[in-house]
Amino acid sequence: MPLPPSSSSAWQALQAFEQDGTWWATRGGLQVWDGPRSLLLRVITASDLTALADRLCVQEWLDNLDDEALAAVYRGDVLESTP
Repeated sequence: MPLPPSSSSAWQALQAFEQDGTWWATRGGLQVWDGPRSLLLRVITASDLTALADRLCVQEWLDNLDDEALAAVYRGDVLESTP
């Protein structure tokens, strides 16, 4: 299920599917497991399509942050612009 053109370029190659009652969205690339870039997920799951869309919106917001802002979110700092 491809995303519309207005979506983040990182998610253009998104694959979304439902399996055994869980919705999945996957994209290519390597998952970083530690530090601020660990917030940039390659796989997102949700119990329904609405919840998956909400999580993808948050992920798109994180994807578009610069390194400094991403580090601030990782530390738990509050940013002026939040989703």
